[in-house]
Amino acid sequence: MDYQGILNGENIVKGKKIKKIIAAVLSAGTCGFGMGATPNAMANMQAICDKYEPSVKAYLLIPLIGSLFADFINSLTITFFINFL
Repeated sequence: MDYQGILNGENIVKGKKIKKIIAAVLSAGTCGFGMGATPNAMANMQAICDKYEPSVKAYLLIPLIGSLFADFINSLTITFFINFL
């Protein structure tokens, strides 16, 4: 499959191109979480957006989920297991 063509939006209508860019930026952010933390996710997303197009949705979702929700759920999980012991 030609991923370069997908990211460039060749032979794709405008709406589908935007969805593919958002998906690419979100995927890069998810890979950044796998490599460490939210700053890695932001750097990965910035690299994709510098080459193609910015994605406002991705820049809103990734830091919010990565910093707020993940930390909150992590603290609840740790507290639960400490009390379980």
